[in-house]
Amino acid sequence: MRKEVIKTSVNFRAIAAGVHCVALIIGLVLVCFGAGCTRKEDWVVVRILLPPSSSAVRSAIMKLEVSPLKTDTGKTIVPATMETGNERRYREFLQSVQTYRPEALIVPTVADIPAPFQNETRYATLPCSNLPERCVAVVAPWATAEERRAADLVLRRIGPESH
Repeated sequence: MRKEVIKTSVNFRAIAAGVHCVALIIGLVLVCFGAGCTRKEDWVVVRILLPPSSSAVRSAIMKLEVSPLKTDTGKTIVPATMETGNERRYREFLQSVQTYRPEALIVPTVADIPAPFQNETRYATLPCSNLPERCVAVVAPWATAEERRAADLVLRRIGPESH
C-alpha cells in the first residue's frame, strides 16, 4: 500500500494581512471611543445680528478679539456678527430670524423686535452709532443656557447699560 502525501500550503502572507486588518479595526475602534471622539469644544459661539448703523457695536465686538471673554466653565466666547450694510436686507433678516437663529439680536428700537423675541423681559441698550439714539439688544429664546450666559456676557461688555 502506498501512502499518499497530501501537501497543504499555508499562506502566511494572507494570515499576516488578516492580522494587520484586525489590528487596524481594533485601533480605529479604540480611537473613536477613546479621547478622539469625545473631545469637548473649548469655545461657545454667540452669533449676533447687527443693524446697518451699528459701527460702535461692531467696534466693541472687534475689541473682544484682543481680550476674549470666558464662560464660567472656562470656555472662550467667540462673538460672530451677522451683518449687512443694506437696510432692506437687514429687515429681511429680521423677518426670517428663526431661520438664521442668532443667539442675540440688535435692533434700532424696541418696536423693531421681531415676534419670537417679544416675550423676552431682559434686554440691553447699546450705542449703535455716534448719535444719541441707542439700539436694543435681546438674547434669543432658543439659545441654550450656556449660549444665553455667553450672550449676556458679550452684551454686558459691549453695552454697560443693561436692563
